[in-house]
Amino acid sequence: MSADYSLPDLTGRNAVVTGADDGIGLEVTRRLVLAGANAVMAVFDAERGRDEAAAIRAENPRGKISVERLNLASLASVDEFAEEMAALRRPLDLLVGYSPLGPVPERLLTANNFELQMGVQHFGPFALVGRLLPLLRRAASPRVVTVSDPCVFSARIDLDDLDSARSYRPRNTFAQAKLADLLYALELDRRSVRNGWRLTSTAVLPGKAGLRDRLPFLPNRSDPARVALPVLYAATSPDARGGEIYGLAGGAPARVRPPRRAQDPDVAARLWRLSEELTGVVYGQDTRSEAEGRSR
Repeated sequence: MSADYSLPDLTGRNAVVTGADDGIGLEVTRRLVLAGANAVMAVFDAERGRDEAAAIRAENPRGKISVERLNLASLASVDEFAEEMAALRRPLDLLVGYSPLGPVPERLLTANNFELQMGVQHFGPFALVGRLLPLLRRAASPRVVTVSDPCVFSARIDLDDLDSARSYRPRNTFAQAKLADLLYALELDRRSVRNGWRLTSTAVLPGKAGLRDRLPFLPNRSDPARVALPVLYAATSPDARGGEIYGLAGGAPARVRPPRRAQDPDVAARLWRLSEELTGVVYGQDTRSEAEGRSR
């Protein structure tokens, strides 16, 4: 693979990118639009999103791009966004899940009483993909790309304390949330194969391995154009495979061996069940289990 990546023609393909107004998410959106995709920027700050969308249109006046507000810290916002997407009545070919949220200095809770980092990095995206699954299944070859972080190599997950109520350390909690991302992405691909969803699920560890693995608090988004390459590869390459993890090797997209803790299917299945119970979103069902979900 070269140090750059040339996207195939994406004319007519429909994509949603979360966190699309910042860093990796913005660069991924820009490249998808330049390749012809119809992109929806799912962002927390709609005004900023519209400004960034205008800049992308200036680069490609014929580019099809829209901006929708999405707060991954709110299951109600996830529902509203999913309903807006359903109203468009078009299949969803690609969903790139990215969040610019980094370690939070103090323990905060979302509107649904999730610890903020776990809520934004895992529970919100879990609910989003589940709610959009009918649209994804209408596409010919749908893909979900989950952007994790190299800090997962030093991460541990405590399924009995996903909200970090017993012990809160910003970097450890962030790493746990990103490990949940990775466990989820691999489990989603397993379930897709098992249930015949025809959905390809991959994950990406952007940034550079080595020192960053041992010091997960180091920034990895200083060069969005470079660190977005494995995301774009996972999202669009005909050679990308479900259940694989991608990163950079020598500046080019490449497969990455996931950490051992991300490869445990039993832990992943337990996390999935917990996620269904806590969000009330059950994949493959058009309705949500409100009785099992947390208060909305």
